[in-house]
Amino acid sequence: MSQTGLRRTRDKLLFALAYSAVIAAILFLHPAPDARDPARVAANAQASNPGTR
Repeated sequence: MSQTGLRRTRDKLLFALAYSAVIAAILFLHPAPDARDPARVAANAQASNPGTR
């Protein structure tokens, strides 16, 4: 593989890594709405299983 081909491959991998890091940071900082509120999660669990305590 030529030097130019190696550089392109390296650049593509670095861009993919950078985009993955951005997406992971967004998902980490903004989880699902129910994941933030334990009381809401408990209420939803109770509503879906009324026979449990």
